[in-house]
Amino acid sequence: MDRERRLKELYEKAKQMDENLEELRARVREVEEVRRRVLEKLRKVKSELSAVRGELKTVNEEIGRRVQEVRELRDRVRLLVGEARRLREEARKVRGSIRVGLRKAEEEIRRIEWTIQTTPTSEIIEAEEELLKRVQELRRQIRLHEEARKMLEEAMEKRAEAEALRIRVRDIKAKLERLRVKRDALRERLSKLLERRAEVSREADKLSDEARRLREEFESVRRERDRIASEARALEEEERSRRREELRRRAVEDALRKLREGRRLTIQELKLLMEEGVLQGRKESR
Repeated sequence: MDRERRLKELYEKAKQMDENLEELRARVREVEEVRRRVLEKLRKVKSELSAVRGELKTVNEEIGRRVQEVRELRDRVRLLVGEARRLREEARKVRGSIRVGLRKAEEEIRRIEWTIQTTPTSEIIEAEEELLKRVQELRRQIRLHEEARKMLEEAMEKRAEAEALRIRVRDIKAKLERLRVKRDALRERLSKLLERRAEVSREADKLSDEARRLREEFESVRRERDRIASEARALEEEERSRRREELRRRAVEDALRKLREGRRLTIQELKLLMEEGVLQGRKESR
């Protein structure tokens, strides 16, 4: 009875463990599925993180190029302003050396040339050399006017170019401001993505640990289930052996009773008694 009770207990325990194994198997599948979705989420976060980093790198490189361009443009502006200032100063010096106005010099040259052309040679011969020297000086004055005018025009062109470059600098600085705003937004997004990646990674690790724990628990229960099944099989074999022995004992007793009563034994019964040594012993005693 103890063996039968033990077998019953083992069967019940094995049944309960089968249910536990099925539950654990289902739980492992569930955790693995959740972990798969979390890993997919992590993959997407990493992909987005890579894209944001790439975009941020592009923006930073663009900012670097624009900053360098502003530096170069400002250097060019300073150079142009300096050249314009130098030209104006040189023009001022040239104009400072001018003694006759441009229109007055041109009018005086025309008047002198008219005088030379219309006055008889005998009357102008003594004054002609002086008049020609005066014309030469007046023409030098006109050249100074022209030189100063060209210098001022060049200075104005350089000032105009410098102003155009200043406008270009303002446009680039406005562009830089937009790029910096975008950069700050990308940095903030990057920071949040890094936090998100860490959070999802922790979640994935936690699920991995849970799946590993469940698999270990599953294996532990399975081993215990196998041990119980092995013990049950051993007990069943013992019970079968006991029953075989009990049946054999009863068969021997029945055969002996028939033998004592002088009844005919079957071949099987004779064989059984001979295997037990009972029949041989009785022959020897006779």
